[in-house]
Amino acid sequence: MPANNDQTWFALIQREVQEYRLSFVWTPVLLAILLSIFMFFSVIAAQRTSAVGDAILAVFTSEERAGGMLIVIPGDADDDETDDQLPLEQEPVYSVESEDDAADDQDWDFSQQRPEESATRRASPPSKDSNDITDFELTNLNPIFNAMHGVFLAVLTLVSMAYLLGTLYNDRKDRSILFYKSMPVSDWQDVLAKFAVALVIAPVIFILMSLLTQLIMMLLSMWLVAQMDLDPMTTIVGNLELASLVFGQISGWLLTVLWIAPAYAWLMLASAAAKRSPFMLAVTPLVALVAIEQIFFGSSFVVTAIENHVPHYDAGGTVIGFYLFGPNWSAVMSTSLVAGLIFAAAVLSAAVYLRKYRFDL
Repeated sequence: MPANNDQTWFALIQREVQEYRLSFVWTPVLLAILLSIFMFFSVIAAQRTSAVGDAILAVFTSEERAGGMLIVIPGDADDDETDDQLPLEQEPVYSVESEDDAADDQDWDFSQQRPEESATRRASPPSKDSNDITDFELTNLNPIFNAMHGVFLAVLTLVSMAYLLGTLYNDRKDRSILFYKSMPVSDWQDVLAKFAVALVIAPVIFILMSLLTQLIMMLLSMWLVAQMDLDPMTTIVGNLELASLVFGQISGWLLTVLWIAPAYAWLMLASAAAKRSPFMLAVTPLVALVAIEQIFFGSSFVVTAIENHVPHYDAGGTVIGFYLFGPNWSAVMSTSLVAGLIFAAAVLSAAVYLRKYRFDL
């Protein structure tokens, strides 16, 4: 019996993944390919920009001149002795001699006060061998890779919401629910399998593709800095906390599952109950509750509860529900978390009931 039960769960999940393979399989794969292609051409463009910049710098810093005229900019006449005592690198004389004008032995003299920044202008430009880029030090590259991971999480959320809103509704719309009713599968198994696909199976696929894309990003970054005559291991790998990065992204979704479960369960209930638009049925009651609370009570309890369990951007610069830098379990609001899980269980029970007794739209 346990073996048959496991096979039933596997068959239900496999059916959902195959039916929605475009959303759960091909979407993360295509997203990873597009981001990898974009990063590759960005590296190529960065290399060409660097090469053009080096060429322009070589032109402007070249010590050879095609020609010119003799221009002497001395100091005042009374300051000759002072100028003679200046160090060699601070000699306030610019001289560029032309072959055509040298025979005329004509000088243009401009007597003016020597500015302080003349020493900087007279300083010779840095040679290419000095490699000033080595002075640039990276601090921590984890936030950049977490931002890449955030793109996958955002797409995952949109795909999961669309799936949950349509999965139970579409079965009634195309009458395929009658076929599923003929199978030896209970309604609660069917609903929980769909719920598990959105919370576990799809995130696993998206997170794996995210990690693969981040690996490609790391390799391309190492290739780029290698072209700059820098050490890739020191510049890229040395500024990455790989263990913290991977553990934070995986464990971050584990906490996200607990927070987002009530919202996902509510979407499934709307899908099971809707006759026309599951999205409108999911949004309208929440908007009505918020308006009633604001008008009659002047409080924001419903708004706070919704914000706690729906990913959103706040003023602090963090994304609630997307724990990109790893979950902070000590800061979790246990009361709100437990209340949300209880709400999710109640809503899923209602979805199972509707799945069992409502066949038509």
